Amino acid sequence: MVPLSLPRPRTKRRSSGISPARASRSPPRGSTGSRRGLPRVGLGVDDHNLRAATPCLRLGYEDTGCRYLDHYHHLDDHGIRREVAGPCRFLIKPLRARTLR
Repeated sequence: MVPLSLPRPRTKRRSSGISPARASRSPPRGSTGSRRGLPRVGLGVDDHNLRAATPCLRLGYEDTGCRYLDHYHHLDDHGIRREVAGPCRFLIKPLRARTLR
């Protein structure tokens, strides 16, 4: 499985469709997973952000039932690095089999 890393959008860019747009192109062309013929790709979505999960589910991702804490950091308005852990759900999507030319 290829885990996708979709950075959290900055507050002013949230709800602009960035993550679902990236997820719809997964796996990225030439990615390790597509070259190796892996059967599925996975991504994490914030548990409290159903607006992000809904388009992913529409794109064929399935909720695995796996919940975990996503650890990340950001710089606040004063330039201080803040560590955060937020609850996420793990989604997977089966990949199409690649045909060789």
